[in-house]
Parts: sequence; C-alpha cells; structure tokens
Amino acid sequence: MMSNIRVTYSGLFFFIIGIITIFTGLAFMLIVTRSLTSQEYGTWNLINGLIMYTAIIQPMTSYWVTREIARGEKSGKTAIFANGLFSSIGISIYLLVAFFTSHQTDADQQILFFGVLLVPISFLNGLLGSINMGFKPHATSIGQFSLEASKIPLAMIFIYFLDFGVSGVILAVFLAHIPSIAFLSFSAKEKIMGKIKKEFLQKWIKLSWISLYPAIGSLFRSLDILIFSVITGSVIGLAYYGAALSVSTLAVHSGSISAAVYSKLLGGGKADYLQDNITQIFYFAIPLAALSITFAKPGLFALNPIYEIAAPLVLIMTMRVILDTFNKAFAQFITGAEKVDLDSKSTFKNYAKSKLFIIPTICLIQNSAYVTLLIGGLIFLSSTDFEFELLVYWVLLGFLISIPTTLYLYILVRRNFEITIDSKRVIKYLIICIFTFGPVYLLTEQYLEYNEKIIEFLPNLFLFSGLAIGGYLLFTYILDMKTKQLFNSIINEIKTKLK
Repeated sequence: MMSNIRVTYSGLFFFIIGIITIFTGLAFMLIVTRSLTSQEYGTWNLINGLIMYTAIIQPMTSYWVTREIARGEKSGKTAIFANGLFSSIGISIYLLVAFFTSHQTDADQQILFFGVLLVPISFLNGLLGSINMGFKPHATSIGQFSLEASKIPLAMIFIYFLDFGVSGVILAVFLAHIPSIAFLSFSAKEKIMGKIKKEFLQKWIKLSWISLYPAIGSLFRSLDILIFSVITGSVIGLAYYGAALSVSTLAVHSGSISAAVYSKLLGGGKADYLQDNITQIFYFAIPLAALSITFAKPGLFALNPIYEIAAPLVLIMTMRVILDTFNKAFAQFITGAEKVDLDSKSTFKNYAKSKLFIIPTICLIQNSAYVTLLIGGLIFLSSTDFEFELLVYWVLLGFLISIPTTLYLYILVRRNFEITIDSKRVIKYLIICIFTFGPVYLLTEQYLEYNEKIIEFLPNLFLFSGLAIGGYLLFTYILDMKTKQLFNSIINEIKTKLK
C-alpha cells in the first residue's frame, strides 16, 4: 500500500497550526503565571511531570495503531477499548507517585490528587491523535489547536474570575480536551468503526516489550522534575524552570515540518524528500530559536516579572530544544522505514536487531546517564543552598547529554537514507538571522519599556519580535531560491483551496 500523504503540505499545516498555538499558549500561560503564586505555578509544573509518568502505559496501543492504520489495518476500535483499560493503570501510577511526592515536597496533596482527572482524558485524546496520524496527520494538528484555544476562555473563568488557583487550571485543561476529542473522533470515525478484534490485543500484549521500551527511556528523562523537587524539597524552582521552558520551546514547532514523514514512510512512501525536509527544519528552527533567545528577558517579564531572572536558563534550554527536535525527527525517519513488524513470523531476535529496538536503546542509555548525573550533581550542589545554581546545572546537563545522541542518530540517518545536510543553505539562514535579529535586540535594549501592565507591554513586544521575524522571512525569500519556491507553493495551495 502506497501512502498518499503529502509530506510538505501536512508538515506546513502542522507548522502553521503550531505557530498559531504559540499565541494561544501564550494567552493561557499569561493567565496562569499572572494569577498563580510561584508556589502554585510550581505545583502545576509538578502535576504536569507526574502525568508524564503515566504515559509509560499509553504506547501499548498508540505505538502500534499509527503503524497499523497507516498500512490499511482497522485496529482503531480495538485500540480505544484497550486504551480504557490501560488508562486505569495510568491512574493508579499517578496516585501512587503523587502520594509519595506530597510527603517529600511542600506541594498540596489534595491538589496533586485532583490532577488525576487529566490522566484518562489525556490518554483518550492522545490515542485519537495517534489514529489520525496514521492516515490524516493534519487532523491531529487541528485537534491540538482546538485544545489550546479552548483553554483560554476556560482559564479566564476558573482562574481569573473564580480564582480557583491550581484547581482552576486543572479544570480548564480537563474541559479543553473535550472539543479536541470530539473533533478527532469525528475525523477518525471511519477508522474506529467495526469490531473489537482480539488478535490486535494479543499482538499488542505479546509485543508490549517493543512499545513500552521507548517509554522507559522517556520516563527516565521526565524523572528530572520529580528528582529536583524531592532533592530541594520545594516546588518553587519548578516555577522558574517552567517559565523558562515556556519561552524556550518555540523552536520545537520547527519539527512539525517532518510530522507527516513517519506516516509516509510507514505507508511505503519514497524517501527522496528527506534532505529538503531536514533543511526546512533548520529554516524554521533558526529564527524560532533566535526569537526565544533574543526576547528571553521580555518574554519572562511578560509571564510574570518575578521570573525575569530565569533569562540565562532560556539560552541553554533553547539549545536543548533544537537538539531534541532533530532527535525526534531522526528517530521517526529511521523507525518509519523499519519493516520488521510487517512479517507476522518475525521473532524476538528479529525485533531486537531492528531499529524499533535500537533507537529506544540509544535514548535509554542517554537518559540513564542524565538521571544519574542529575541526582549526583544536585546532591553535591544542594549544600550551597543556592537554588538558581541548581537550576543552571539541571538545564546545562540536559543540553550536554543530548549532543552525543543527536550525532549518532544523524549518522544512522545518513547510513539508511544516504542524505547530507545542505550546509550552505543552513549557514545562509544563520547569517541572515544574525543580521536581522541582532539590530532588533539592540533596539529592544534601548527602547522597549518594561511596563507591568501587560496590555501595554505586549503590543510593543510583538512589534519588535514581528520586525525580527518579518526581516528574516523577507531576506530569505529574496536571497534563497528554494525558500522562494516554498513560499510560492504555499501561495498556490491557498489559491487552489479558495477556488
């Protein structure tokens, strides 16, 4: 079965929706950070971390359903049934970890327990997204947009007007999932019809070691939030970490360009577009990273003036975000081309030698080293009683530990697809970025007034950031032929849709 997924079209669709969600996400974050104390905001970041631990169960269905749907199999309804069973295990995991964490930190136990509401609904939303990714990737991005957009009015009600604090954030996020689930269910209706088939359940359980193995590596990586809060005994540091992370994650949206590649490769699509796809990631990652770094201080000030001191963290975290974005893209390229699961006679040995096992092993090694060094370093440095120094160590370690993985995954991509990075174009983008963002940075230092009234501060901030991004897009359009072709294809696509 040959896939009819259009990689560039779906990727650009993902990217545009991702850029829009930057603004919806910013609106939600402003409501949260401006309404909650640092203690409350730290608790909310801790809840997010605890929910990530429950996700170790979810791949038992979501991992396989995307691969199966992309290849024409109808496993959607069985996946939804199984997801309900597995989410109950996730709830148990969450409550157990929340109970332990509440006794080791200053977080409110009742609030942590209330956060369990988000586990089953995030499981269902995530599974429906995985089903759509197999045949209609752009629908997943629309579901994400509806989720992010719905958070804003709900946050205004529960956090700003009713002043429910962290409980209000939980309620807002819970209810915001409903329109996303409704849309994704409608979009995937043809794939979730039919019968529940035990053969899919048997396969998923039999091969659970393959689907859960990558989740173990992710679990190790996400332990950092729990480790930091337990060693310091406080969630205050998580508030500064969360604020810095919000500003530094802009570059992650550049990875949306390759969102449809995985499904395309699974469906048997050719790989001749991968080199351009990697260059396109660079094209968008460079200005988005520059945006995070250039406007780190004003961005944190907009969230809440108390987080302004976390600006140095943004620089380091942005570099890590770029590496993680490429790591995810490279891993999807490699595993998307793997065919071992197409053969029903594949043995344990076949799977163990496949990329489905090798890639998670690389990540597990990386994240095991990360957790070990994080625990040792935090215990050693905690004697200084200077929490910001601990935060610097935390984010710097996260960046450095990602470098070897990125290099190794890139080598694997080159071996499997015989592609190289178009270094001349990447350097061109970097130079243009420096010449557009550099002067804007100097202008912000000279003329941007830090007004605590957000309604007066944000328009000025958007003006300077828009000037930098606009300059980058304009000069790359003039000086780079392939960028001009990309822009023209977008314009032609829009004209076609409007006819």
